[in-house]
Amino acid sequence: MRCHENFDCLFRPALPADFDHLRDLASRCWMEIYERQVSAESVRRFQSEDGAGDYVGEFLPSIQVATVSEEVIGMISLTHGYITGLYVDRRYRGNLIGTSLLHNARLDGGYLLDVSANNRRAIAFYERRGWQRVSTFDEDVFGTRMKAFTLARTR
Repeated sequence: MRCHENFDCLFRPALPADFDHLRDLASRCWMEIYERQVSAESVRRFQSEDGAGDYVGEFLPSIQVATVSEEVIGMISLTHGYITGLYVDRRYRGNLIGTSLLHNARLDGGYLLDVSANNRRAIAFYERRGWQRVSTFDEDVFGTRMKAFTLARTR
């Protein structure tokens, strides 16, 4: 769903005060990607072990956010050239926010990222922007084994 209203989107480093908003955004996006692809036990583990909170807690110093009217609506993390956690709130997809977050991370030195092989929408998004699959691996998603790809920026 695309937001058709005019809005100003600002990009900035995440702040400790953003933690709860980032956890909520990461949780919603994880559920959107994995809920129907992993076992019910894996979903339960993600929720009970606060997988989203653990992710945000670990990567908070490296997260960049997109905000609209001070609401966090997108995020991306970059650590040692590796991009993780590109998420954009459904209401704002289709407005180039994900493209902008990815572009900024690329300018800051991001050249590798991982994506679930089942996340066709994300794979197509990255490939349209010049990213290419360089390897395949099995990832553990809270107890469910899944195929994933490592992508690298080729142009």
